[in-house]
Amino acid sequence: MTSIRTTFRDLLEPRREAGTAAIEFGILAPVLALVLVGMVDLSSVMYQAMQLNSAVEAGTFYVLKNGWSSSTGAAPIVAAVQKTGMITGTPTAICVYGCPIAGAGIAAQSGICGSGSTTLTCSNGYAPGQYVKINARLSTTTLIASGIFGFFGGSLALPDPLTATATIRLP
Repeated sequence: MTSIRTTFRDLLEPRREAGTAAIEFGILAPVLALVLVGMVDLSSVMYQAMQLNSAVEAGTFYVLKNGWSSSTGAAPIVAAVQKTGMITGTPTAICVYGCPIAGAGIAAQSGICGSGSTTLTCSNGYAPGQYVKINARLSTTTLIASGIFGFFGGSLALPDPLTATATIRLP
């Protein structure tokens, strides 16, 4: 049987907790590392996506400034996109003569960019126009290849490749 003195001594004296912090750190360190790697991966992919969008934007600025030339075609636009140095693969730029369709893009019409067409109005009442579509892609490099180390399957996998598209109407 314990005496009252022993009970009070147990309450008042500090307990020995020498290894508790190390054990808690050992349990939490992998979780913290996983969160850190995920944040670094996500921020890296977001940076690459912004750079890709900037590259496609450079192509649209070229089109706005210089227009579409049937003699040079897409080459100068593609060169403007590639000058950013971020693109893997070959970006594309095509000129389409067509009608805008709400939510569906451009419906191609008979006619060639630069020469116009005999179509005066589209089925929706809009006038047909010349549009330049610019596409680019970038292969991403991530630390987490598929999911968060496989714990959640592929549901949290980051996109590969990233793609960016811009469509601009020529004046």
